[in-house]
Amino acid sequence: MLQLKVDRLKKILSDGGPSIVAFSGGVDSSLLLQVTTEVLGNRVVALTAASPSMPGKAMAQAVSFAQRFSIEHLIVSSNELDDPNYIRNPDNRCFYCKDELYRICENVRRKRGLNFIYDGTIMNDLSEHRPGLQAQEKYAIRSPLVEAGFTKIDVRELSQKLNIQGWDRPASPCLSSRFPVGISISPERLKRVEEFEEFLHSLGFLECRVRFYESMAKIEVDKELVSKATASPLHELILNRGKSLGFKQVVIDIDGYQRGKLTNHLVNIEEM
Repeated sequence: MLQLKVDRLKKILSDGGPSIVAFSGGVDSSLLLQVTTEVLGNRVVALTAASPSMPGKAMAQAVSFAQRFSIEHLIVSSNELDDPNYIRNPDNRCFYCKDELYRICENVRRKRGLNFIYDGTIMNDLSEHRPGLQAQEKYAIRSPLVEAGFTKIDVRELSQKLNIQGWDRPASPCLSSRFPVGISISPERLKRVEEFEEFLHSLGFLECRVRFYESMAKIEVDKELVSKATASPLHELILNRGKSLGFKQVVIDIDGYQRGKLTNHLVNIEEM
């Protein structure tokens, strides 16, 4: 079954000809880029949008991946944080981000005479709340992994077979996803979230989220590690780091990390 999807994907890419891949450095777009490069060689261009909402580690992974396969990699600054619609963080915030990304891709596509813009959307994404899909329609973005029927399981399996670095790495969506709807976003706030998550990574919480609630940071870690995060000495370290980043309160979600979860039962570590 997987091989049939792979064959279908390669035919889609071959028929599409010279194209550009919107490349985030995540597993989905990494797989797409690698297969596209295998099929098209130097007729593919990877484009990554540089923004305060993109974790520094994700950018480093994207750069490393492109260098490893000698892929032409364009890094272009995006300006979604100049858009008041994005800053106010409505429930369709992702539309404004993707609209900016695809606008940049379209400009490059036209200048370079490329045929299509591809992104790493997969089948699972179609059943989730994804306002960015509306921006895809606006710019006629193609999703080859969807066209070939790839699910998340397929992506992980093929990525492992192809030895794609980080194939089992936890998903790392943009930092703006840490902000509940209606809480405004700024470069300074994004930086605080990123630094707090990097600190949690250093403590061994590899899959975690720091949710930004104005003066409060709500922390989600793997369910099996919640007891570790709430026990000494780590909870004191977490508390102090939160204080140094300007949060008046730090809380731990006792239900642990769940993808896309922003409202849940909280345990207050301590008010500062």
